[in-house]
Amino acid sequence: MADGDRRYGRRPAHAVPMHVRTSSSPCSSSGSRVPALVPEEKVTAQGEIEARSEHFASRPREIATAFSVIFLAEFGDLTQIQAANFSAKTHQPLEVFVAGSLAMICVSFIGAYGGRMLQRVVALRKIRFAGGARLRGARGLHAGEALSR
Repeated sequence: MADGDRRYGRRPAHAVPMHVRTSSSPCSSSGSRVPALVPEEKVTAQGEIEARSEHFASRPREIATAFSVIFLAEFGDLTQIQAANFSAKTHQPLEVFVAGSLAMICVSFIGAYGGRMLQRVVALRKIRFAGGARLRGARGLHAGEALSR
């Protein structure tokens, strides 16, 4: 700190508390911005409100993302082809729809909560590695089958 700053009791900019905000002062005729003290409780409350609003805003986005990813992954998948096959064979599309929907709900439940419980025991990095290895292995098997025909 310079000698002049010590004499007049000024603090360097990095030492100013976080709850000090800049705003236009009514005393300033030039409209320049000067520091205005804001009570820390007000800033804390405002931060909590912003955090809650971000949480509520992110929830629909997470649901929409999960729905669209799973929908696109399952659309035209072998599961849907089998459902169409069962429906054509049995001539009971409502029963096939209900059974297929219940099966997808059960599998999704196991995936969502099983993954959460697995993450408590195994590191996420290892889970991702194992999932990637499994997918690469499946891709290799399918490629081998396609080439052998």
